[in-house]
Amino acid sequence: MSILEVKKLHCSFKVQAQGLFGKQRKQVLDGITFTVQENETVGILGESGSGKSTIARCITGLQHPDSGTIDFSGLNIFPETGNRKSIIRKIQMLFQNHTASLNPRMSIRRSLLEALQYQDNPSNRENYEKKILTVLESTNLSRDVLDRYPRQLSGGQRQRVALARILLVRPELLILDEPTSALDILTQVQILRLIKKLQHEKAFSLLYITHDVASALELCDRIIVLYYGKIVEDRNSSQLLNDPRHPYTKNLLSSSGLLEPA
Repeated sequence: MSILEVKKLHCSFKVQAQGLFGKQRKQVLDGITFTVQENETVGILGESGSGKSTIARCITGLQHPDSGTIDFSGLNIFPETGNRKSIIRKIQMLFQNHTASLNPRMSIRRSLLEALQYQDNPSNRENYEKKILTVLESTNLSRDVLDRYPRQLSGGQRQRVALARILLVRPELLILDEPTSALDILTQVQILRLIKKLQHEKAFSLLYITHDVASALELCDRIIVLYYGKIVEDRNSSQLLNDPRHPYTKNLLSSSGLLEPA
């Protein structure tokens, strides 16, 4: 069953017209259509400027498309944006910038408490500490981080705390927007494997936005390849690796050492 359905999505931005006064619109998404099934991991692969992050911003409501529809669990959330109120906690995004994800003036304990207070029933407040300790354990964080501030943690720890905050609101769809690109290679692998493990345990869907071909192939059930705002491939990972069809996909795979150059 589809948890997310995106149909004929168009999005453009105003840009300064070169050599002219005033601005013109640049097309970023050109008729994007795809679905994400329950508990499925879908990758959106493409180079910088291809429109990957714009898709995420449209789904989360941070950006309004020009046209098209977005349905979540059968409920239209664009253009019927008023419906977002009922599903606001169900769609969460883990951003690339782990530093910006956390308030530098809040201790980690207060940051996690805020996530619980935002969505939990007030009658459950006596269980807050237990819930926080449980989510720390699930994200491989020790309880001594609770009294620290973001500046006192490593990049990997901050991203784990951001992930812990998201898990506390129990999302049904987690969007990963280049979540490990600011981290070292070892930490990147650890974070992605942790997210995949948590997905199996918590049963949520994943939309993984990246330019990293290898990690997309490892993490995703299905991969969408985006090229200049259009979908040029939408296939399962093994099909994409073994039988790429679009020249851009072949170039991505060969430049990553995963396909012999023609």
